[in-house]
Amino acid sequence: MDTRKKQPTNAVAMADLARTLGVSMTTVSRALSNHHSIGAATKQRVLQLAKKLNYQPNHLASALRKGHSRLLGVVVPYIEGQFLPSVIQGIEQAASKAGFSVIVCQSHENVDAERRNVETLLHAQVAGVLVSLARNTQDFHHFERVRKRGIPLVFFDRAPIAEAVNSVVLNDYEGLSKLPATCWSRAVTALRIWPGRSTYAFTRSAVRGISMPLPQREWLSCRNYSLIPT
Repeated sequence: MDTRKKQPTNAVAMADLARTLGVSMTTVSRALSNHHSIGAATKQRVLQLAKKLNYQPNHLASALRKGHSRLLGVVVPYIEGQFLPSVIQGIEQAASKAGFSVIVCQSHENVDAERRNVETLLHAQVAGVLVSLARNTQDFHHFERVRKRGIPLVFFDRAPIAEAVNSVVLNDYEGLSKLPATCWSRAVTALRIWPGRSTYAFTRSAVRGISMPLPQREWLSCRNYSLIPT
Protein backbone atom coordinates (compact mmCIF):
# COMPACT_ATOMS: atom_id res chain seq x y z
CA MET A 1 0.00 0.00 0.00
CA ASP A 2 1.30 3.40 -0.94
CA THR A 3 1.33 5.49 2.24
CA ARG A 4 2.98 8.54 0.68
CA LYS A 5 1.06 11.76 1.05
CA LYS A 6 -0.67 12.64 -2.19
CA GLN A 7 -0.24 16.12 -3.57
CA PRO A 8 -3.38 18.09 -4.42
CA THR A 9 -4.21 17.82 -8.09
CA ASN A 10 -5.82 21.24 -8.41
CA ALA A 11 -3.89 24.47 -8.00
CA VAL A 12 -5.20 26.97 -5.49
CA ALA A 13 -7.12 29.76 -7.22
CA MET A 14 -7.83 33.29 -6.12
CA ALA A 15 -11.48 32.27 -5.64
CA ASP A 16 -10.35 29.70 -3.03
CA LEU A 17 -8.59 32.41 -1.03
CA ALA A 18 -11.62 34.68 -1.22
CA ARG A 19 -14.03 31.91 -0.17
CA THR A 20 -11.85 30.83 2.78
CA LEU A 21 -11.43 34.38 4.05
CA GLY A 22 -15.02 35.42 3.36
CA VAL A 23 -14.03 38.37 1.19
CA SER A 24 -14.45 39.24 -2.47
CA MET A 25 -11.98 38.27 -5.21
CA THR A 26 -11.42 41.96 -5.82
CA THR A 27 -10.25 42.33 -2.23
CA VAL A 28 -7.89 39.37 -2.57
CA SER A 29 -6.53 40.65 -5.87
CA ARG A 30 -5.88 44.11 -4.48
CA ALA A 31 -4.33 42.72 -1.30
CA LEU A 32 -1.93 40.56 -3.32
CA SER A 33 -0.92 43.56 -5.42
CA ASN A 34 -0.47 45.74 -2.29
CA HIS A 35 -3.22 48.14 -3.33
CA HIS A 36 -3.60 51.20 -1.10
CA SER A 37 -7.35 50.69 -0.71
CA ILE A 38 -6.89 47.49 1.35
CA GLY A 39 -6.14 47.76 5.05
CA ALA A 40 -2.98 46.32 6.58
CA ALA A 41 -4.84 43.67 8.59
CA THR A 42 -6.70 42.34 5.53
CA LYS A 43 -3.51 42.32 3.47
CA GLN A 44 -1.80 40.31 6.18
CA ARG A 45 -4.60 37.73 6.30
CA VAL A 46 -4.58 37.31 2.53
CA LEU A 47 -0.81 37.01 2.29
CA GLN A 48 -0.62 34.50 5.15
CA LEU A 49 -3.28 32.25 3.60
CA ALA A 50 -1.69 32.54 0.15
CA LYS A 51 1.62 31.40 1.60
CA LYS A 52 0.01 28.59 3.60
CA LEU A 53 -1.85 27.21 0.56
CA ASN A 54 1.12 27.82 -1.78
CA TYR A 55 -0.96 30.06 -4.02
CA GLN A 56 0.72 30.92 -7.34
CA PRO A 57 -0.79 33.75 -9.39
CA ASN A 58 -1.95 32.89 -12.90
CA HIS A 59 -0.09 35.49 -14.93
CA LEU A 60 -1.65 34.37 -18.20
CA ALA A 61 -5.17 34.78 -16.83
CA SER A 62 -4.20 38.18 -15.49
CA ALA A 63 -2.81 39.17 -18.87
CA LEU A 64 -6.01 38.06 -20.59
CA ARG A 65 -8.07 40.20 -18.24
CA LYS A 66 -5.86 43.25 -18.66
CA GLY A 67 -5.11 42.74 -22.35
CA HIS A 68 -1.36 42.95 -21.76
CA SER A 69 1.40 41.39 -19.69
CA ARG A 70 4.95 41.95 -18.48
CA LEU A 71 6.22 39.52 -21.11
CA LEU A 72 8.30 40.12 -24.21
CA GLY A 73 8.34 37.59 -27.03
CA VAL A 74 11.50 36.82 -29.01
CA VAL A 75 11.45 34.76 -32.22
CA VAL A 76 14.78 33.54 -33.60
CA PRO A 77 15.76 30.99 -36.27
CA TYR A 78 17.77 28.94 -33.77
CA ILE A 79 19.58 29.17 -30.43
CA GLU A 80 23.10 28.06 -31.20
CA GLY A 81 26.48 29.50 -32.10
CA GLN A 82 27.64 32.70 -30.47
CA PHE A 83 25.72 35.57 -32.04
CA LEU A 84 22.04 34.83 -31.33
CA PRO A 85 22.58 33.48 -27.79
CA SER A 86 24.49 36.65 -26.93
CA VAL A 87 21.69 38.79 -28.39
CA ILE A 88 19.07 36.87 -26.38
CA GLN A 89 21.14 37.29 -23.23
CA GLY A 90 21.29 41.05 -23.84
CA ILE A 91 17.52 41.20 -24.40
CA GLU A 92 16.86 39.27 -21.19
CA GLN A 93 19.16 41.49 -19.15
CA ALA A 94 17.59 44.70 -20.46
CA ALA A 95 14.07 43.29 -20.05
CA SER A 96 14.74 42.19 -16.48
CA LYS A 97 15.94 45.65 -15.52
CA ALA A 98 12.68 47.06 -16.90
CA GLY A 99 10.56 44.52 -15.02
CA PHE A 100 9.79 42.22 -17.96
CA SER A 101 10.25 38.50 -18.52
CA VAL A 102 11.14 36.99 -21.90
CA ILE A 103 9.65 34.11 -23.89
CA VAL A 104 12.02 32.78 -26.56
CA CYS A 105 10.69 30.81 -29.56
CA GLN A 106 12.65 29.10 -32.33
CA SER A 107 11.44 28.99 -35.92
CA HIS A 108 14.15 26.50 -36.98
CA GLU A 109 14.45 28.50 -40.22
CA ASN A 110 10.86 27.63 -41.13
CA VAL A 111 8.25 30.28 -41.88
CA ASP A 112 5.36 28.03 -40.81
CA ALA A 113 6.94 27.58 -37.40
CA GLU A 114 7.58 31.33 -37.31
CA ARG A 115 3.87 31.98 -37.88
CA ARG A 116 2.96 29.58 -35.05
CA ASN A 117 5.48 31.31 -32.79
CA VAL A 118 3.87 34.69 -33.46
CA GLU A 119 0.41 33.24 -32.82
CA THR A 120 1.54 31.76 -29.51
CA LEU A 121 3.01 35.08 -28.39
CA LEU A 122 -0.18 36.92 -29.30
CA HIS A 123 -2.23 34.45 -27.23
CA ALA A 124 0.15 35.09 -24.33
CA GLN A 125 -0.68 38.81 -24.56
CA VAL A 126 2.98 39.81 -24.82
CA ALA A 127 3.83 43.48 -24.47
CA GLY A 128 6.28 43.43 -27.37
CA VAL A 129 7.76 41.16 -30.04
CA LEU A 130 11.36 40.99 -31.28
CA VAL A 131 12.09 38.93 -34.40
CA SER A 132 15.01 37.64 -36.42
CA LEU A 133 13.44 36.25 -39.59
CA ALA A 134 13.51 32.64 -40.70
CA ARG A 135 15.54 31.96 -43.83
CA ASN A 136 12.53 31.15 -46.02
CA THR A 137 10.26 33.98 -44.90
CA GLN A 138 8.95 35.73 -48.02
CA ASP A 139 5.47 36.73 -46.80
CA PHE A 140 5.25 39.02 -43.78
CA HIS A 141 1.48 39.13 -43.23
CA HIS A 142 1.69 37.31 -39.89
CA PHE A 143 3.53 40.31 -38.48
CA GLU A 144 0.70 42.62 -39.53
CA ARG A 145 -1.45 41.03 -36.81
CA VAL A 146 1.11 42.14 -34.24
CA ARG A 147 1.11 45.71 -35.55
CA LYS A 148 -2.68 45.89 -35.81
CA ARG A 149 -2.94 45.05 -32.12
CA GLY A 150 -0.68 47.96 -31.33
CA ILE A 151 2.05 45.68 -29.98
CA PRO A 152 5.58 47.05 -30.52
CA LEU A 153 7.42 45.00 -33.15
CA VAL A 154 11.18 45.16 -33.68
CA PHE A 155 13.25 43.12 -36.13
CA PHE A 156 16.92 42.44 -35.47
CA ASP A 157 19.75 40.98 -37.54
CA ARG A 158 17.41 39.80 -40.33
CA ALA A 159 14.84 42.47 -41.12
CA PRO A 160 12.40 42.78 -44.04
CA ILE A 161 12.84 45.47 -46.68
CA ALA A 162 10.19 48.02 -45.74
CA GLU A 163 10.15 51.65 -44.79
CA ALA A 164 7.76 51.41 -41.83
CA VAL A 165 9.73 48.79 -39.90
CA ASN A 166 11.58 49.13 -36.62
CA SER A 167 14.85 47.23 -36.85
CA VAL A 168 18.27 46.85 -35.26
CA VAL A 169 20.84 45.61 -37.80
CA LEU A 170 24.55 45.74 -38.42
CA ASN A 171 25.95 48.46 -40.67
CA ASP A 172 26.77 46.07 -43.51
CA TYR A 173 27.26 48.88 -46.00
CA GLU A 174 29.97 50.47 -43.89
CA GLY A 175 31.61 47.14 -43.09
CA LEU A 176 31.75 45.76 -46.62
CA SER A 177 32.79 49.07 -48.16
CA LYS A 178 36.00 48.72 -46.12
CA LEU A 179 36.58 45.10 -47.17
CA PRO A 180 38.77 45.79 -50.24
CA ALA A 181 41.22 47.87 -48.21
CA THR A 182 41.40 45.09 -45.64
CA CYS A 183 42.05 42.56 -48.39
CA TRP A 184 44.84 44.78 -49.75
CA SER A 185 46.52 45.06 -46.38
CA ARG A 186 46.33 41.30 -45.76
CA ALA A 187 47.18 40.16 -49.28
CA VAL A 188 43.91 38.27 -49.76
CA THR A 189 43.75 36.94 -53.31
CA ALA A 190 40.17 35.63 -53.65
CA LEU A 191 36.79 36.13 -52.01
CA ARG A 192 33.44 34.36 -52.02
CA ILE A 193 30.75 36.60 -50.54
CA TRP A 194 27.25 35.50 -49.51
CA PRO A 195 25.42 38.70 -48.48
CA GLY A 196 22.13 36.96 -47.64
CA ARG A 197 18.70 36.64 -49.19
CA SER A 198 17.36 39.50 -51.27
CA THR A 199 14.36 39.86 -48.92
CA TYR A 200 16.64 40.96 -46.06
CA ALA A 201 17.30 44.66 -45.59
CA PHE A 202 20.95 44.10 -44.75
CA THR A 203 21.52 42.23 -48.03
CA ARG A 204 20.93 45.31 -50.15
CA SER A 205 23.19 47.46 -48.00
CA ALA A 206 25.87 44.76 -48.09
CA VAL A 207 25.74 44.53 -51.89
CA ARG A 208 25.91 48.33 -52.19
CA GLY A 209 28.90 48.35 -49.88
CA ILE A 210 30.86 45.72 -51.77
CA SER A 211 29.92 47.20 -55.16
CA MET A 212 30.86 50.82 -54.53
CA PRO A 213 33.65 52.36 -56.65
CA LEU A 214 37.08 52.07 -55.03
CA PRO A 215 40.67 53.01 -55.88
CA GLN A 216 41.94 50.34 -58.28
CA ARG A 217 44.97 49.45 -56.17
CA GLU A 218 42.69 48.23 -53.37
CA TRP A 219 41.18 45.67 -55.72
CA LEU A 220 44.48 44.47 -57.19
CA SER A 221 44.99 41.79 -54.56
CA CYS A 222 41.35 40.61 -54.43
CA ARG A 223 40.03 41.19 -57.94
CA ASN A 224 38.95 37.53 -58.04
CA TYR A 225 35.78 37.96 -55.99
CA SER A 226 32.17 36.97 -56.59
CA LEU A 227 28.81 37.44 -54.93
CA ILE A 228 27.14 34.08 -54.29
CA PRO A 229 23.59 34.23 -55.75
CA THR A 230 20.75 33.92 -53.22
